[in-house]
Amino acid sequence: MNSKTDVLIIFIKNPIKGKVKTRLAKSIGEDKALSVYMRLLAHTCGITKDLNCSKRLYYTWHIEQQDDWDNGIYNKQLQYKGDLGQRMYQAIEESFNKGFERVCIIGSDCPELAPEHLIQAFDTLKKHDAVIGPALDGGFYLLGLTRNHADLFLNRTWSTSSVARETIEQFNRLGYTHFQLPTLSDLDEASDLERLGF
Repeated sequence: MNSKTDVLIIFIKNPIKGKVKTRLAKSIGEDKALSVYMRLLAHTCGITKDLNCSKRLYYTWHIEQQDDWDNGIYNKQLQYKGDLGQRMYQAIEESFNKGFERVCIIGSDCPELAPEHLIQAFDTLKKHDAVIGPALDGGFYLLGLTRNHADLFLNRTWSTSSVARETIEQFNRLGYTHFQLPTLSDLDEASDLERLGF
């Protein structure tokens, strides 16, 4: 990994009661859902802050200058408008336009994600065009690219159980060589809490 060639994009939501983990909140209430999300943010910060790569942190609603994400470590940005695909595409495009050669993007919902997975993802991009970390629910917790393409992100349906599979199919259509990381669990439902140690 190299801070001049490798960049990690992290998408987070501002931790606002009633606006995070809304599906989970229906089961455990908004206060507990916010507490869970704060723990997920702390985990994501903890596993990324010491990585030898550049880091771009994208907030959903507004940039927080005074929070647990060190301004000297994380380049803070605001997510673009549009659906998840449009927002990811624009953030990744911006990183390539700034000269980065390997770009990985993650969210903040995967308590099983570890530094080793991120290091492996960037190492994989030295040999492959793309890397994907499938989630147990059919989505993905990580996507990494050495070149961007609109077909990977635009005019797609997100938050379904076929997102990872469809992304891999798109890799094949575009002629991208790709590598799959281990399948991990996102934390979205009340049933995930005990299983993931929350």
